[in-house]
Amino acid sequence: MKKQRIVVIDSGEGSSYHRCVLPSKYLQGQVVKIEGNDVELDFVTVLLDIKNKTITEEMLQDGDVIWFNWLVNNNVTDFGKWKISKNIKFLYSIDDYWNFPENHPYIERIRNQKNKVLQLAFEADVVVASTKKLGELLTYFNNNVSYSPNFLPIGEGQFVSDKKESDKLRIGLLGSSSHVPDYKLLKGAINRIGNNKELCKKIEFHICGYTSILSEIKDMFEKKKNIKLVLHEPVDVNNYMSLYNEIDVILIPLENNVYNECKSAIKLAECLASNTIPIGSELYDGKELTGYCKATTPLEYENWLSYLLNKANYNNTLNTIKEANSKDNDFKGRIESLKSVFETLLNNKFEQFPEDVKIHGITYNDGQVTEFENYKNNVKTLVEKSWRFEMNPIIDIVTKSTQENGYLGVVSYKFGEKTGLTKKILNRILLENKYQEYDFINLSRSYWNNGSDFLKFTEECHPGITELMKEVVEKVGLTWDVKTETTNYSNFFILKTELYKDFVNNYCIPALEYMESDDRFMANATYDVGLSKELLKEHTELEHYPMIPFIMERLILFYIMYKRNETKFSSNYNEHFKILNLI
Repeated sequence: MKKQRIVVIDSGEGSSYHRCVLPSKYLQGQVVKIEGNDVELDFVTVLLDIKNKTITEEMLQDGDVIWFNWLVNNNVTDFGKWKISKNIKFLYSIDDYWNFPENHPYIERIRNQKNKVLQLAFEADVVVASTKKLGELLTYFNNNVSYSPNFLPIGEGQFVSDKKESDKLRIGLLGSSSHVPDYKLLKGAINRIGNNKELCKKIEFHICGYTSILSEIKDMFEKKKNIKLVLHEPVDVNNYMSLYNEIDVILIPLENNVYNECKSAIKLAECLASNTIPIGSELYDGKELTGYCKATTPLEYENWLSYLLNKANYNNTLNTIKEANSKDNDFKGRIESLKSVFETLLNNKFEQFPEDVKIHGITYNDGQVTEFENYKNNVKTLVEKSWRFEMNPIIDIVTKSTQENGYLGVVSYKFGEKTGLTKKILNRILLENKYQEYDFINLSRSYWNNGSDFLKFTEECHPGITELMKEVVEKVGLTWDVKTETTNYSNFFILKTELYKDFVNNYCIPALEYMESDDRFMANATYDVGLSKELLKEHTELEHYPMIPFIMERLILFYIMYKRNETKFSSNYNEHFKILNLI
């Protein structure tokens, strides 16, 4: 029986463990059908370096699917390229809402990374959400969203209760530093409990979790001399349930916000596995597990603890909660649903790029990858006019195009790296922008306010280019309009085919012929971020980068301004991303 290799990326964090690593162990060896044939799922777990959190090609291990949760340091374009070069599909798990509340400990970190989360959601072949609420929000970004709750394999592995007896009622605060704002809601309750001397004689508080939890939550107990406080060091995620053996009750308050609405009820599942009573906010009413003791005020927390001191009350409450959560905690059902996800993932071709949009990606050697139709530029000599660089394939592609209608694009293999756009994200941008209403679609990042600022920058990079460019622009019959509203570079645009043909035949070719008859345009463009002098010589026979390719890259600015009364331009790069809610 054939196998499909699923590469599971383990970040070493709890979310990665619950969303990917744990279920993969139960999915190992499961059989799905691909095009009607039985195929065995084979899972390989790869541990991510906790410091750089970057997935490398070596980690892919000839996988058919890559699966990970939340964030990695890779650019989204890496996954686009791997889909082409490695023929690998991308399963993305998300267990957090990306709009963190302002008081969240990680708010500054996620502020800079939120866009990447959403871009990864766009790029994924399938997204798996931990809650229905989160799944609903994700449907905007991906047409293939599945729901897989954080149910646990109760009675197996670390999810077997081994509760230690105590003469005290042990109250736990257990979690990651992301819950600090939630735990701070307990300040009033802790003050009230601390003033109840009789209650304090019979209870003790246990703080378990990351160091930041220990420090910040511990501060709330300062000067509460009546409360006995026990601190526990963090434990490995593969053995974290052992902490529950030291507690009888866990407090799980949640701030009332969308972020927490999207959170799963994993704490309730952990309580079910460990015979622990959860006490928390009413926000749990809307989650996948609902068995808990509701408390929203300091008095309610105090009353619950006083009530649970009685052994009979404790046992009755525990049994009621366990019964409620046992009805819904369907771990086998979770595994079956994930099995269906993989079957869908491995069978489907998913959304297709528009047939009337033909984009070619220029490469220069076999090691370079493009998501678009590959055009290998083999021009390497002066006789072949190597100084034209990308204009050689552009002229060849555009002039030979038999496409009567539709759109053309010819971009470098570095398109993704420079724009942050994958083919899949670009597809969505085109559709959301109703691209067929436009003649010119700009895909260059908007670093400048307008064309004038861009051209000033160009002059700084290539001294002397402005006068030469003005001469060429006017020579081919365009207008020297430096107040262009558009910035474009590196040929990152899509143009209607008839316009692209007009641009190439009537402006680009004449411009090249004019410049190639004058040595001034072969002058050194002082471009120091390209190939080294040695490699440039090896690949092109040129001693330096001439002005010609840099002038040609900017000729499009003047063409679209010249045609502004006859053509309709799409919104700029930033507007594309606003449409997708990515900025």
